[in-house]
Amino acid sequence: MSEINEFKILLIGNGAREHALHWKLLQSRFCQEIIQWPQGAPGMPQSSVNLPPHSAKVSELAKFAIEQHIDFVIVGPEAPLAAGIADAMADNGIACFGPNQFCAQLETSKEVSKKWMQEAGVPTAEFSAFTKSEPALDYASSLVAKSGSAVVKASGLAGGKGVFVCDSQAEVESAFSQLERRFADASEVVLVEEKLVGRESSFFCFIGQNKDQTKVLPIGFAVDFKRLYNGDEGPNTGGMGCYTPVPWLPEDAESQVLKKVVEPTLAHLEKLGQKYCGFLYVGLMWTSPQKPKVIEFNCRLGDPEAQAMAVSDTSDWLEAIAFLLDKTDSHSQIAAKPKPKPVVNLVMASQDYALPPGEKPARLPAKPFPQVYLTGLGSAEFPKCFFGGVTVDHEQNVLPKGGRVASLCYAADTLEQSQRGALVSAQKLKENYWPQVHFRTDIADKAKMSLTRFLEQLAE
Repeated sequence: MSEINEFKILLIGNGAREHALHWKLLQSRFCQEIIQWPQGAPGMPQSSVNLPPHSAKVSELAKFAIEQHIDFVIVGPEAPLAAGIADAMADNGIACFGPNQFCAQLETSKEVSKKWMQEAGVPTAEFSAFTKSEPALDYASSLVAKSGSAVVKASGLAGGKGVFVCDSQAEVESAFSQLERRFADASEVVLVEEKLVGRESSFFCFIGQNKDQTKVLPIGFAVDFKRLYNGDEGPNTGGMGCYTPVPWLPEDAESQVLKKVVEPTLAHLEKLGQKYCGFLYVGLMWTSPQKPKVIEFNCRLGDPEAQAMAVSDTSDWLEAIAFLLDKTDSHSQIAAKPKPKPVVNLVMASQDYALPPGEKPARLPAKPFPQVYLTGLGSAEFPKCFFGGVTVDHEQNVLPKGGRVASLCYAADTLEQSQRGALVSAQKLKENYWPQVHFRTDIADKAKMSLTRFLEQLAE
C-alpha cells in the first residue's frame, strides 16, 4: 500500500470510454501517473514509455506492469477481460479492477449470464439457448408467429451489435443471416428471448472488497440510444448518445436494482466460490413503474455512458477504485454521494457508420478538429470532448477517421439546457469543420416524460 496514497495506474483500452476514464482519474489527488495501453487516440494523453504492441498477450501485459512498478490495473473494454487479464495480473501479484475470466462470463457468455440470473432469482426475459441455427430459427419464428416479436442474440462478444429485435419473419431470417455472416464466432451459441416491452435504462456501480467485505458503490443511471437514426430507427450501433441522470425513474430505483439484481448476483457468484471486482453495467427494461427486468450485464462502463457519467458524477473515481482494491482505508464519497450534473452526450460518427456495405456513401474529407475540442475545456460554448475514431495528418492535425469518432458531453443546470448546448456545439462542428458528420438530434427528447405515461404510449 502506498504510504502517500498516490498510485501509478495501468489503464487498459484506448477508445472514447477510456479517454473519459483517463480524464476522470487524472483529476484525483490519488493519481501519481497513468500509463495507457494501447496508446490512446490522437487528442488523448500519450504515454511516454515504450508500450507493448497491440497484439500483446495478457501475460506480457502483466510482465510490463511489474517492470513499470504499477500499483494496480484498471480495465476499460471487454476483450481483455475475456482473455483473462485479471487472472494474469493476480498470478503476478498485481491488483486489477476488472473481474476474472470466470466472473466476466456475466458479459462474455449471454448463455451463462442468463443461467446465473435464473439461479439467483434475478428478473429477466424468458429465453432458450441453441447450438444449432435451424432449431434456433424455428423457435424464433414460432415466437414471432405467437406473440409478434422475438429477440435473437449471439451469446458471445459481438461489440454490442449482436442483438436483433425481430418483429416479423423477415427480420428473424435477416438476424440469423447476419449472425452467420458477421458474428460467426460469437454465435456458436444463440439465445432466443421474449421481447421485453417497456423503457430502457442502464445502472452502473463499482464493486470490490475492502477488509474482506464486498462493497458496492453506485454511480447512477443513464439512458443510451442504440439505433443509428432519430426515433430509434435504423441499424443497431454501439451507441449514438445518452443522458444522465434519469428523471423518470421511481425514487427507489437504485435500491430496487441493488436488492433485486446486484446483491443476488454477487451472492450467487460467492456460492460459486467467486468474488466480483470491477465495473458492473446493468442493462434494464422497466416493464412497469416498479418492475425492472435485466436485459444484460456488462463487466465494464458503457460507451457512450462512461463519457457522460465521468462528467456528471463529481466523486473521485480513483479514490473509489483504490478503496475497492483495499489500497485505501476509507472512501470519502460512501456516506455522502454528490449530486450529479445533468449531462447529454452526442456521439459524432462518420457518415458511413453502421451502414451495410451496399449502402455506404463515399467518405468525404473534413477539416481538423478545432483546438477547443482537443483541449476539452468544457466551456459554455464547447462541451467536453472524448475521442475514439480519429487520426492525424502530416501536420499533426486531428481528423475524423471513421466509426464513432467523438463524444460531445455537455453539462448544464438542467437536462434541457444540456441537450440544447450539446446540439448547438454539434451543429457548429458540422457547419464549420465536418459537413458529413452524423449525429442524432433527439437524445433526451423524452427525458421528462414520466415512466407511466411512456408505458401508456407504448400500449396505445
